[in-house]
Amino acid sequence: MTIEKKAEKKAEEKGRARAGRKAGAKSGNRASKWAAGIIALAASVSAVAPAHAVALPSGGTARSAVGAATVDCSSHRPGLAQRLAADLAKRLKSRRSMASLALYDRTTATTCTYGAHKRYDSASTVKPIVLGALLLAGKGNLTAKEAELARKMIVNSDNAATTTLWRKLSDTSNPQKPNPVAIQRFL
Repeated sequence: MTIEKKAEKKAEEKGRARAGRKAGAKSGNRASKWAAGIIALAASVSAVAPAHAVALPSGGTARSAVGAATVDCSSHRPGLAQRLAADLAKRLKSRRSMASLALYDRTTATTCTYGAHKRYDSASTVKPIVLGALLLAGKGNLTAKEAELARKMIVNSDNAATTTLWRKLSDTSNPQKPNPVAIQRFL
């Protein structure tokens, strides 16, 4: 390829990149809006269960620092990993609360993680999830005992009732670490 052709190709690529940035700014910067929505979702979901890392696809990857931690993104779509990592890091830097996220978008084979191995106390946010899993497992029907425990769990925020129902929805072959299979199926 001649020097002129290389220069022409580079100028053309710069022009496309500039047009893409302008289009992103005109559309309200969709990646940034998406990142803000993901942060809100992750902040609410992380209270329920720890985030888990997803296998990263091959292709473009990016890492953006947030204090001592990093946002790691990967995507088959050119440039998306870099934009998301930067946007998510920007949003996370301004947060005062703890946050984690793990996302996977099948359409673009995009993954992003941040603080994926942190653990959080769930407080009472787990109780409606236990109720939903119980209803799903019973196909919408509860036994009298389940209904009594569910009422105590929801109306009185009864932790003992929640634990009883959690164990009912779990594989307790290892009593020290019951596996909440029905709750995972619901989620």
